[in-house]
Amino acid sequence: MTESATQPVTFISRFPNLRLVRIAQDVLRNEGGRKVGAIAPGSLHNERHGIEDDGSPWEVQFEGGTFQTDDPILIDFLRNHKPYDPSDDSGDRDVQAGGYGVDFFEQDAAPEEPKPTVAEQQERISRAAVRLDVAELQAVLNDEKATHDREAVVQGAEAALRAIAEGPTETGADADTQSGSPPSTSRN
Repeated sequence: MTESATQPVTFISRFPNLRLVRIAQDVLRNEGGRKVGAIAPGSLHNERHGIEDDGSPWEVQFEGGTFQTDDPILIDFLRNHKPYDPSDDSGDRDVQAGGYGVDFFEQDAAPEEPKPTVAEQQERISRAAVRLDVAELQAVLNDEKATHDREAVVQGAEAALRAIAEGPTETGADADTQSGSPPSTSRN
């Protein structure tokens, strides 16, 4: 029986140079406990830990936010990898409240964007800004900071609030009209 070739799978990371270690190296320490070196995964390391060499790389290095492989062991490792959560000191890598969320995902299988989406929030900001609705803009800002705290939404709402607070600016035809002179016209 021949093994069928695995189709390449691409993973996308929110970090351009994400590095995941599949098999950690050993730290070598002297009698005083000071680090003096490391043993990278390989024959000596694997022998010390009873790891069978499966021929797959011991780490995954994303470049430019992507990693592509057809190695079934790496694909399985990445598909079953749990997101990093620095607040979890239990040794279990499940995401807890306040965690960082998804480090990477399989291409064409992106996690859903939180609702409301950034696009929906930006539309809400635009409509409120056109109506000069400070209460609605403040509600968008407060809601966003209390939930997702996405920079694009927060900055958009803050910019709209500043623009309303500053009032109209004198530009182009508005400046000509306010200065008392007739608006300029140009013909080609």
